[in-house]
Amino acid sequence: MEQTFERALAIVTVHGARMIVLTTPYLLGVANARVDALNGVYRAMAALHPDEMAVIDIEPAVRQSHAQRWDSVHWTPHGADVLGGLVAPMIARAADRTTHPSPDNPGPKGVA
Repeated sequence: MEQTFERALAIVTVHGARMIVLTTPYLLGVANARVDALNGVYRAMAALHPDEMAVIDIEPAVRQSHAQRWDSVHWTPHGADVLGGLVAPMIARAADRTTHPSPDNPGPKGVA
């Protein structure tokens, strides 16, 4: 999976774009450990490529919003609107290269 992700990262960032990945929220019927493992891959990749990639942990926003899903995976239109309102500012901050984490600037909450 890491090799595939490396190729995707190279394609997305070839002209200077920054890849932003949202973590996978916990899902009904899927062990939290599996979701944590997937999100761990995202975080490990971001740690290797901090200038090209950011990971946004959306689980706190999911819990805060109580956004509804129609099938335990996909958001209802209203749930997507609510969650999007919480996550959009985090995406904007992560996309702003002046705010990405560094030793002197740990970055905004929820963005790694």
